[in-house]
Amino acid sequence: MLKDVYEQFNAKHFSPERYRRILAEIFAQAGDPCLHMCETPVFISRFYADNLVRGATEIIEQSLSPALKDKLDAAVPPEFTIPSAPDRPTFFIIDFAVTADGPRLIEMQAFASNLLFIPLAAKIYKDIYKLGEDYQYLLSDVSRIKETILGAHAPENVVLMEINPWQQKSRRDFVLTQKLLGVPVVDVTEVIKQGDRLFYRNAAGQTIRIRRIYNRVIPTEFQSLRLSGKTGFRFSDRLDVEWAGDPGWFLRVSKHTLPYLDHPLVPETMFLDQVAAYPPDLENYVLKPVFFNAGIGVKINITKADLDAVPAEERHHYILMRKIKFEPFIPDLNGNMLNAEIRVMFVWPDKLQPVALSARVMHGNDTNENLRGNDPWCGLAPVLICG
Repeated sequence: MLKDVYEQFNAKHFSPERYRRILAEIFAQAGDPCLHMCETPVFISRFYADNLVRGATEIIEQSLSPALKDKLDAAVPPEFTIPSAPDRPTFFIIDFAVTADGPRLIEMQAFASNLLFIPLAAKIYKDIYKLGEDYQYLLSDVSRIKETILGAHAPENVVLMEINPWQQKSRRDFVLTQKLLGVPVVDVTEVIKQGDRLFYRNAAGQTIRIRRIYNRVIPTEFQSLRLSGKTGFRFSDRLDVEWAGDPGWFLRVSKHTLPYLDHPLVPETMFLDQVAAYPPDLENYVLKPVFFNAGIGVKINITKADLDAVPAEERHHYILMRKIKFEPFIPDLNGNMLNAEIRVMFVWPDKLQPVALSARVMHGNDTNENLRGNDPWCGLAPVLICG
């Protein structure tokens, strides 16, 4: 994994002063990055990048096969069954662990993630660390992101809709969506319904028609906050509006999909209610709730008692997944080797299109714990492709 590239970066390109300049430039353009930004970008070869994209594409195609349609549809409650939703997802993110045997899937979601922030961060890292043209970060033109979000509509008629958007850790991406695309950011509780049409109020207090929703509302968060009584519309309403990333697809394509997949990059995964006998090597498995994100409720070191404690009526909402062994490959300045998981981000304007790669760098396997602190050389990082 490009040992010579990392050694050269640490010796010739990195400096604390340059890293401080990166943080300052990110703050100037997008505001507080919210998560610790890794001191180093993650360098991978073109060959490895191609393998990630090819594997992710195959997994997406398998997850959308007609044979799985009924099973995936069963994950969507009536509250999030949207009459005007597209018949396929608009966004995908696939997370892979870097292992000694190649990439292995950790997570997948039919959802958007830092589509504009990561390309900006990659450019800033590349420019300030003085990395040359041999290092690439876009897998397709950024105009494809714009096309996917806006569709055929004027920016003022497209809204980025979220729950408490300026309190979310992804708000840096919202800043750039607003700045670069001209798309307003709207809280889901502030959307106005008139007949079958939706509206929002701009900064001048004018009521503006919403023709397309760039959805960043996570349905499980919406439910946990009990917001259905605080919105002016229902997701299940028959509305004259287009959706870019509707909540139903978030629920269909997620950890709920993994037990149905058969692919060499997908580790063994089972719904807990379908496990007739616990594996004798439980130390090699993790327990994950199906419909929570950001690592909430995940148990890494599980026991029989942990599994027995899940009520019978909830067991189908948990998966038992074989652990993935990360392979350290990123050296910090002290020679310690760090792990990474790499995210492939896709958009689907007219065909499935990979756009960029991001990474999370960490000491161990628990990315969420690492990202909560400010551990040196850990955190969110852009991925640069060499060669």
